[in-house]
Amino acid sequence: MAALVAFQAPAVMVLAFVPMISIAYAHRDLHRVAPDRGTTFTWTTKAFGPGASGCAIIAADVVVMASLSQIAGIYGFLLSGQDDLASNTAAVTPVGCLWIVGLTYVCYRGIEVSAKSQFVMLAVEVVVVVMFRAIALTKVCTNDAGPNAATPSLSWFNRLNIVGAGGTFSFATMSSAVLLAVFIYWGRDSAVAVNEETKDPATTPGKVGVLSTIFLVLTHAIVASLL
Repeated sequence: MAALVAFQAPAVMVLAFVPMISIAYAHRDLHRVAPDRGTTFTWTTKAFGPGASGCAIIAADVVVMASLSQIAGIYGFLLSGQDDLASNTAAVTPVGCLWIVGLTYVCYRGIEVSAKSQFVMLAVEVVVVVMFRAIALTKVCTNDAGPNAATPSLSWFNRLNIVGAGGTFSFATMSSAVLLAVFIYWGRDSAVAVNEETKDPATTPGKVGVLSTIFLVLTHAIVASLL
C-alpha cells in the first residue's frame, strides 16, 4: 500500500474505515434482531436464499489462510535470523502448515483458550506498535532517522494528494490501495463469529465489532504514518 500511495497511506486507511465501520454497524443491528454465529451465512441465506449463503467467504478463507501461513513461515525464519530459509519454498511450506495445525488445535481446545491466546497476541502486537512509533518519532525529532525520513504531516491524511504516474490525483491508484487496506482490516469481526458464546449475544458482539474497527483504524493509521 505504501508502494502505491507513499505518504498518503494514512489517508487510505481512513478511507477504508468508512465501509468497514458501516459493515460493523450493520452487523451490530443484525445481531440485535437475529443473533447467530453463522453471521453472514445465516443472514444472506434468509435474505437471498441458500444459493448465496457465503461460498465466496469460504473460498476467500481458504486462499487467505494459505497465504497467511506462508507469511508466518517466512517471517518466522526472518525473526530467527535464517534469511536464506525464508526464501526457500520447501522450508517455508511445512512451517506454514505447522502454524495451521497449531491454530486449529487452539480452536479445538475451545473458545476460552482461543480468547486467551488472542489476548496475549494482541497485547504483544500493541506493545510492539507503540514502541515502534515511539522510537521512530524520537529518531525523526532528533534528526537521527536517516536522509529519507520525513516529518509526519496532517497532509498525509488528504486523499486528494494520492497521485498516479502523471503526478495528478489518481482514482485508480486510490482504489487499488483502498482494496489492500480493506484486506488489512480482516479479523475485526472475530467477536461477531462467536456471538453465541458471549454473555449477551444480542448486544456484546455488535459493540465489540464497532469498537474493534475504531481501534484498528487508529492502529493502522499510526503504523501507516511510519512506513
